[in-house]
Amino acid sequence: MTLAMDADLLEITPLSSTEWRVCDGRMSPSDPRRILGLVERAPHYVLVTWVSPHEGWAAFPTFEAALRALRLTCAARQRAAA
Repeated sequence: MTLAMDADLLEITPLSSTEWRVCDGRMSPSDPRRILGLVERAPHYVLVTWVSPHEGWAAFPTFEAALRALRLTCAARQRAAA
């Protein structure tokens, strides 16, 4: 099941009980740039492995904080394209 958030800004797809793929819901499913990152819930933090527009990782205290960072990245991508 894929969840749409913020008027289709983010698409969150569960990969397991502790992992999710987060995509830019506005981009074509065939566009590899749509994948923003992978989210993994660990015992004491939430890890985001960034895929696009940059690579790397970041740890957040909550799942909500991780999604907020992904949402901001997605929104910034929209502003840069305008």
